[in-house]
Amino acid sequence: LVQILLFASAGTSGVAMALAGLAGLISAFLMIFMTGAMTKAVSDVYLGHEATVSGSYGYILRRWAAYLGTNLLCGLLVLGGVVLCLVPGIIFGFCIAFATQVFVLEGRAGWQAIQRSRELVGEGRWVRVLVLWFLLTLMISFIAAIPQMFLQFLIHDVALMQSLSAAWGALTTTFLTPISTIALILLYYDIRIRKEAFDLQVLA
Repeated sequence: LVQILLFASAGTSGVAMALAGLAGLISAFLMIFMTGAMTKAVSDVYLGHEATVSGSYGYILRRWAAYLGTNLLCGLLVLGGVVLCLVPGIIFGFCIAFATQVFVLEGRAGWQAIQRSRELVGEGRWVRVLVLWFLLTLMISFIAAIPQMFLQFLIHDVALMQSLSAAWGALTTTFLTPISTIALILLYYDIRIRKEAFDLQVLA
């Protein structure tokens, strides 16, 4: 919604680009907390507990500083790896794959969450993460790109096309982000079951 309104109110391409950048920052910030709350809710449902919107967001917001700090540390780690060389950035990306799940479900924050995530991804399990990421990225890219290609052919008004593209991007993000979150949570539990003989009934 933020992206749609900003694109629609932009009078020039320069203003549109600036507002789009601002919208991206706001969206990324909100997405971080939405992902955390969704992780809590999906995990509760998976374990047979009652899940509510207020309870899920309340769980994250009570530790918002530690949660935001953990995500910023993960982002800086990946960014640093990309700046030094692309390969370390990719490796660090695998290392933090389950940082959010570890924070929400195990209560570990900061560097401890990253180390725990790296432990879960280690010993060849990164291949399963890679396959999951590839399939999710392929699905999301296909669903997001095809309608936008048609919009470019049918609509010649740049501002209108940007607004419609932002609207479609917001819709795809809204509907597909839960799929990605659910997939990562299920993979997290599956790895713990296989690696640590994790008993879901005991945790539930």
